[in-house]
Amino acid sequence: MDQKDHNIVKDIDETHTAMNEKIGMIEDRVHETIEGTQSTIDNVMDNVKRVQGTVEQTKSTLDNILTTIKDSVDETIERVKYTADLIEQVNKNPWIMFGGAILAGYVLSSMNREGSSGKRRVDEWNPDNSVPKSSAAPHDFS
Repeated sequence: MDQKDHNIVKDIDETHTAMNEKIGMIEDRVHETIEGTQSTIDNVMDNVKRVQGTVEQTKSTLDNILTTIKDSVDETIERVKYTADLIEQVNKNPWIMFGGAILAGYVLSSMNREGSSGKRRVDEWNPDNSVPKSSAAPHDFS
């Protein structure tokens, strides 16, 4: 039985060694898989950070555009309010607005007549009153 026991122990040792080799191979594969997974996770995290940066830039740009649009709309609303107030004033006080328009037209017309008639008088005036200055023959100073 000694020989039989010895063979059993030998078989157990061989099985034990084979199992240790297989466990070592499994451990190596697990480590390779973990390292590959870690590398993939690192790449994914880098991509996520880049995407996050792009999203933040896009958000900032959109915020600026929305602010600009809001300011433009607010300015347009103020202009419309002012125009509506002017129309409302004309509707409430038509005679005052009509009188103001006539007065403004009269003042502008008077200013225009004074400017253009004064110039005509200077161009047309000639000391001997014979020929208008603009029609007179040029002087020859030779």
